[in-house]
Amino acid sequence: TPFIVIRSLAGGSSSLLNEANTYSTLAAQNAISAMIKFIQLLFG
Repeated sequence: TPFIVIRSLAGGSSSLLNEANTYSTLAAQNAISAMIKFIQLLFG
């Protein structure tokens, strides 16, 4: 079965412990926006 994997570009190499809490909402919003656009482009 064919499939596509979309990963984040960040490698998580930062030493700041609070980054996940600070940016998780923004990252979630960006992930949804990117996925919606991807599906629109895929299915026209």
